[in-house]
Amino acid sequence: AYEHIWERLGSPRSLFDPSAFERDLIRLREFFTEQGYFHAVIDTSFSYPSSDKMDIELRVKENVRSLVDTIRIEGIESVSADIADEITANCGIKAGMPYSTEALEQERLRALKVFHNGGYPDADIEAIVPVRYLSTNNITVTLRYTPGRRYVFGPVTIAADTTEVDRNVVLRQLDFVPGEVYNEEKKTASEQNLNRLGLLENAAVKPMPRSEGGISPYIPMQISYRVLELKEITPEVEVNNELSQFTTGIGLGYSHRNLLGNASTFSTRARARLIEPLSLDWGGLFNYGLKEQSLLTKADISSQVFFPYFYGNQTSASVTLSFEGEKQKAYTLTAIRGRFGITHKLATYTTGNAEWTLERVDPTILDPSGIRLGEFSSDEHRIKQFNSIITLTLQRDKTDNLFSPTQGFYHMVSLEESGGLPRLLEQIGARRVAPSLPFSEYLKASFLVRQYYPINNVNSNVIAMKLKGGEAYLYNENNKVPVPLTHRFFAGGSQSVRGWNFRALTTRDSSGVGSNVLLEASVEDRIQLFRNWGKFFFVDLEAMWGVLFVDVGNLWNAPGDISMRDFAIAAGVGLRYETFIGPIRFDIGLRVYDPKETQGNEWIFTKRLFHDSFSVFHFGLGQAF
Repeated sequence: AYEHIWERLGSPRSLFDPSAFERDLIRLREFFTEQGYFHAVIDTSFSYPSSDKMDIELRVKENVRSLVDTIRIEGIESVSADIADEITANCGIKAGMPYSTEALEQERLRALKVFHNGGYPDADIEAIVPVRYLSTNNITVTLRYTPGRRYVFGPVTIAADTTEVDRNVVLRQLDFVPGEVYNEEKKTASEQNLNRLGLLENAAVKPMPRSEGGISPYIPMQISYRVLELKEITPEVEVNNELSQFTTGIGLGYSHRNLLGNASTFSTRARARLIEPLSLDWGGLFNYGLKEQSLLTKADISSQVFFPYFYGNQTSASVTLSFEGEKQKAYTLTAIRGRFGITHKLATYTTGNAEWTLERVDPTILDPSGIRLGEFSSDEHRIKQFNSIITLTLQRDKTDNLFSPTQGFYHMVSLEESGGLPRLLEQIGARRVAPSLPFSEYLKASFLVRQYYPINNVNSNVIAMKLKGGEAYLYNENNKVPVPLTHRFFAGGSQSVRGWNFRALTTRDSSGVGSNVLLEASVEDRIQLFRNWGKFFFVDLEAMWGVLFVDVGNLWNAPGDISMRDFAIAAGVGLRYETFIGPIRFDIGLRVYDPKETQGNEWIFTKRLFHDSFSVFHFGLGQAF
C-alpha cells in the first residue's frame, strides 16, 4: 500500500500551508480507500524543533483490508458467445482478491480490448459499481457494459493522388479482408505493415462512416499515404554505435524504391568510418601513419535488394553483396560477403530471422616489428577462409521505447553453423565447384537478455540489467581452421565491460584477437536528475539522466576454462542527455577487479584511485544496452 504513497503529496514547500496540508491528507485517505483500506486511520502530530521549523509526523493504521466477495458482469447477454466467454472466463477480478481500483481499471481496459477486437468498436463500460457490506467489510463488484452493435470490415478505398504504387501492392499489406469481423489490432497491424514497406510515409488505415443496414453492418476502410522519393542519392555523415563502439564517418548512398513496381528496394552505399576517434593518438598517427595502434577504421561498399513482401506480408527477404576492410589493434581484415536473409514476424513482439552467408575473409595479424602494432596470435589466424554460414535468430522485444527503454524486456537467442555445406559438397564429389580455400567448421550459440524495471510509476528511476554470452565450438577435430575473426567474441568497450577500452579485455591466455566463449553482465541505475525542472535557456534539464553501473565479464577459449577469478569487474558513473535520435552518452569506468594483474594486486583497493585503477572514458549515442 505504501509503494506510491509519497506521490500523493504535493510538491515540496519551504513554508507550511495548512490548506495544502489538508489537501495532502485528503489525497492520502483516498489512496488507502482505493487500495481497499476503508477503515484506515491517519493521525498527525506536530513538533517545533526551532522557532522557524516544524516537524510533521503521520501515523497510519491500516486496519482490515476489504476483499472482493462477488463479481457480476452485466450487459453482455446479446454479444456473441465467443466474446462473452472471453470476457467472463479471463476476468482479472477474482473473488477473494484484495479490492483495488487499479485492478478494476486494468480489467476495464482488458474487456474493452476484447470488445474492440471482436467486432464491437463502440463498446464501453457504463458503470463499475462496488458495494461494500458493513457486516463482512467485503465488496461485491458489478461491471456493466454497453457493447453496441457488431460490425465487419467493409470495402477498402485508397485515398492517394498518385499511381506510382500499384493498388495491389498496398492491399496485400492488410491483415484483414472485407466481410471479416472488425478488429482494432488488425487495423493497427495493417498500418504497421504499410509503413514497413519503406516505400510509403505516414500510411494510415482509417474507419469511415458506417453502414447500419443489412444483417451484418459494416465499416468501410480508407487507406491514405504519401509516396517517398522513388530514386534518391543520399550523402551521409555518421555518428553512431553500429559497431558496438563510438564511430564517426562519411558515406554516400543510392536507393531505388518500388523496383520493378513490386515495392522492392535496391540500395547501394559506400562508407568510411573512424572507430573510437576520442581514443586516437594523433601524435602516433603523424609518426606511424596507418600503422598507429590506436587508429581503428572500417570501410565497406554494399548493395542490397530488399523484398518487403515475401510469401506474405509478415515475411520479408533481402539479398546483399558487400566488400569491407577493417583495421583493429591486433589485426587487419578484408572480407567479401554475400548474404540471403528471411525475416518473419511470428507474433506481435516476436521476430524470427534466417540467414545464409557466403564469406571470404583474409585476415592479417599485425607483426611485432611494427613497434606499436598491438597483440599477436599464432599462424592459424592468418589463414584465408571461404565459409558457408547459416544463422537462425529469434528475438522478442517488449520494451516501451526504442532508444531509452524504461520498462519491459528484450530477449534474443542465435544459433550459427559453418562448414556443413562445403563438407557435404566435398563428400559428394562436388567440391571442385566451390572455392578451394580452407573453411571453418563450427557451431556458435549466443544469447542476449535485457530487462528494465521502473522504480516508480513516473519512470524517473529505472533499473536496467543485461546478461550476454555465447560459445563458438569447432566440431571437427580434424579441421584446424579457427572460427573466423568476424564471428568471434570480443569484450571491453562502451557496450561491454566499461573499465576497458574496445576489445581490450582478455584473460591471461587470450590471443588478443577475440575468443570462443563470452560471458558478461551489467546493472545500471538510471536516474532522471531534474524532473519537472523545465528548460534552462536552450538546455532541457528534464532530458538529463545520471547513471551508476557495474559490469562483469570476460572471454575464454573454452567453457572449461571459465573461472571466477577471471571475471573482470568495472564500475562507474555516467551522464545521459536525451535527444530525438537517442541519448548522448558519457561514461567513466574504473577497473574494480583486473584478472590480468599480478596476484594480490587485482583489486582497486590495492591501487591509486584514477591512476593505477585505469579510469576509462566512453562517449557514444544510445544507451549502453
